[in-house]
Amino acid sequence: MTKDEHAMAQEKVRHVGDLVACVAAVDESTAREAVRLIEVEYEELEALHDMREGLEDSDEPIHDRGQYHIGSSNVQKRVFQEFGDIDGMADNAVASHSSSWKFAPVPTTGSLSPMPWSPIGTHRAG
Repeated sequence: MTKDEHAMAQEKVRHVGDLVACVAAVDESTAREAVRLIEVEYEELEALHDMREGLEDSDEPIHDRGQYHIGSSNVQKRVFQEFGDIDGMADNAVASHSSSWKFAPVPTTGSLSPMPWSPIGTHRAG
């Protein structure tokens, strides 16, 4: 979470798991009743499964706000980072390497899910 992001969805839900409502109450029963009364309507959009498609302009970009947003694409934002004396470091370096990085998020649920274990030593991925 950075200062240009919101903790709760604003106008548009971008993925399963986005926080869309919040309840504060004087006691648990009031909170449960308030949660029961919340109604949310969703309009399902076509999913993009290839990050190259997300870089293309879209009629319905899911990330369409903020000073770091890129045109009409589905790129959330650009981030630029520099630490220290960049020019001096490059001039005095024994060796250097430069490259571009593309980040593709990888779901971690598979690696974090418990694996069923058998006492006879066999394992089966769930």
